[in-house]
Amino acid sequence: MKFNDPKIQQDILAKNSPMNAKWVAKGKARDFPEKRVITSYTPADLHLMRRTIRLKLKNHSTLRTQLLALPEDGIIIEDSSARGGASARFWGMKLENGIWTGENWLGRLWMELRLELEESGEITDKVGTPQAA
Repeated sequence: MKFNDPKIQQDILAKNSPMNAKWVAKGKARDFPEKRVITSYTPADLHLMRRTIRLKLKNHSTLRTQLLALPEDGIIIEDSSARGGASARFWGMKLENGIWTGENWLGRLWMELRLELEESGEITDKVGTPQAA
């Protein structure tokens, strides 16, 4: 989790959908920045997202099947063309004048785990230790 406060963690975990949890977390990050233990757009943030995707793939066979159905050399892009801000350019890419711009970290992580799944046939629990923010 991005927060070291048990009350904030409980508030986020109590939500009934990932999107609701995301919006609560965004609000808590804005209101209580001193309680965050992972800073956005850092190696620790990437580690947390990698772990999140890994858990999704372990728990949803349909998602694994869909990921493996993509061409193995196909590029996965998180299209953030309709969104603004630093988050959109970090996690995704925007199509501007026919050119994709952005870092596309979410797409890169999906491709990394697709390769792992193709090579080993499974998604492991290997999550490692996150780097300090």
